[in-house]
Amino acid sequence: QGLSDTSAQRINLGPLNIGPLNEGNTAIENFSVNDPRGAIAARSETAYTRIQTKSPEPAENGLSALIQPIEAGGQSLTLVVDDTTLRIAQPELTTDRRGRQVDLVEQFSGPSGHQWLSHYFATLGQTFGITSRKTSFQPRAHQQGPQTAIAVRPGQTWLEALARGQTFVTSGTQAGLSFSINGTQFGRAPHQAQRTADIAVTSSEHPLWARIFRNGELLAQLPFTSANDLTAATEGLERRKQGHLFLYLESDSKPFAPGVTTPRNGREWLGQLRLQDLTITDSRADHLAALSGHQLSQSPDQQQLDFLTWTHGTGALMQLDVTQKQTTTTPQTPRRDPAIDLEGQTLDEPGETRPSPVITLELAEGYEDLTYFDASRPPAATPSFNEQFDLEALRGQGIRRTLSVDGYLDQISLWYVDAEPDLPTGETPPTHQITHLDRMGGRPGDYYTCQVLLRDGTSLYSSPIFVGGFDPRS
Repeated sequence: QGLSDTSAQRINLGPLNIGPLNEGNTAIENFSVNDPRGAIAARSETAYTRIQTKSPEPAENGLSALIQPIEAGGQSLTLVVDDTTLRIAQPELTTDRRGRQVDLVEQFSGPSGHQWLSHYFATLGQTFGITSRKTSFQPRAHQQGPQTAIAVRPGQTWLEALARGQTFVTSGTQAGLSFSINGTQFGRAPHQAQRTADIAVTSSEHPLWARIFRNGELLAQLPFTSANDLTAATEGLERRKQGHLFLYLESDSKPFAPGVTTPRNGREWLGQLRLQDLTITDSRADHLAALSGHQLSQSPDQQQLDFLTWTHGTGALMQLDVTQKQTTTTPQTPRRDPAIDLEGQTLDEPGETRPSPVITLELAEGYEDLTYFDASRPPAATPSFNEQFDLEALRGQGIRRTLSVDGYLDQISLWYVDAEPDLPTGETPPTHQITHLDRMGGRPGDYYTCQVLLRDGTSLYSSPIFVGGFDPRS
């Protein structure tokens, strides 16, 4: 099939690989079917054609895909099970949201994240659940891939729960996520001016932090405190000589003009972390290890980590286990590190003993991928970056930097936490909880979502919860 074929396509993906889910908020099942690579290639060849063709609705049970140019209505999936039909919006050839009912929104497509698509449809005020798919138009792949979880309540079938949008997605590791606003977990909560957000994560991988979004904007980023924090405080300076350094790189995939143009392209990150007065005892990026093209290389002297990774609406997390070599005494001079905010900076006390370790992060110039081409915003160059950070400035929340890339702001986060003693592992994964009170006096129709980052680099995302307002489909 050549590029001259201008017909829209509906592809029958066959029977669903899905069964009943018994464990609410912990059972995970892929209801998307892995497309053969040949089918993906065929779809991508006709994905950018310009002939609008109406395709008949599927009549038999299964999952079918409609592939059209964006201006002809975009791509979408339709799930048919007996007398239930669910329409799933998709991001790459963005589903037209005008005058159409959407029951589910695909937030993960292969290795790519599309959180923007959930916000794009949530602004219409209608409730839905989010889903994921293991394949996409991207040439890259993630061997583990995203997964969709359906929270089945007592007395429900999996299909009833799915139709009500009782879902969340994980980019890799299976984990349980419970997110509620004023006690409501999915759909719509009654209007109240103050909103209490509760997040519970059940996982063998420790959660690092949770982000809470209101109407698509970041409301708060909250760290998960360890049960061993009190123990850590009593173990003294010996403990502070060992710790974990985390680097998290993020890039957006939101289109330049959502609903009109294709998503922004993915980008590579080529760089290195150089350490002074610190020794790398181990380095890992568990979630990224399954991503094609990702590489980590640790220097023989244990002072440097080189990396090559890639993000597309997602984050890349790398962890370094480090040990401090020594501490030094510094003279009474002002700090002149450009990476530290100079406002409010104080002089060191005479004879003050302070840690000397320094971390240097360097990123090379690069270029965005060429998977999509948009004349309004062609693939752009990505800038270089070089900055030094004092270890003490990275404790706790650490630092965040933004890189401007032709209208987008890519994010760099770097932080350090003290090492914790190993805990005995039980058969049941522990549950970690966070509560946040939004006192800002929200308006009816606001919606909330959350993201949780696990220690292995997996991200969990919730379906949106609306507060007040009404569903335009009612």
